[in-house]
Amino acid sequence: MINFKALSMKERMDNFKCKLVWLVECEQNYVEYMNNRSEYMVWIEDENFIELKSFLAHKYGLKGVSFWRKD
Repeated sequence: MINFKALSMKERMDNFKCKLVWLVECEQNYVEYMNNRSEYMVWIEDENFIELKSFLAHKYGLKGVSFWRKD
């Protein structure tokens, strides 16, 4: 049996004591943390990144962009 719990990014950052890091060359935030001897790197699609993604879609004539959020 597999047990899991979906956490919001805020909950995950609080639980694992991690901070947002801005990666200039990607123009995107991410967080890194360790859990059970495994290292995780999670890219954050915040409002700044979504705005950039929308700009690039318009610039290159793409039909749209996608993203998801946890309520």
